[in-house]
Amino acid sequence: PQWSPSWSGLSNSGSLSRNSNAVIDRILVLAARYSVGELNEPIVNGYAKNASGRKCVNMAKLNFDQCIAATRTANEEIFCIGKHGIGDMSSCVGNVVAK
Repeated sequence: PQWSPSWSGLSNSGSLSRNSNAVIDRILVLAARYSVGELNEPIVNGYAKNASGRKCVNMAKLNFDQCIAATRTANEEIFCIGKHGIGDMSSCVGNVVAK
């Protein structure tokens, strides 16, 4: 099945760009490679060709790493995952796809 904005459960106030499916495919490939430990700089450079998107992802990763470094309990780790690992990253994806 193709990605659909309705999966988020939120209303879509804007429309997706013409190349949104290609962008989403790239993001999913990068996520899959990251999850199996095969993500490296040449692969990221090949797929992540959006400068503002790359900046957003780098900032989200920095915020996530700093948040995790400051945690003391599992609940705080869960907060970091939700806020930065999922929330910030989904915002980055949404910004790239909507342009």
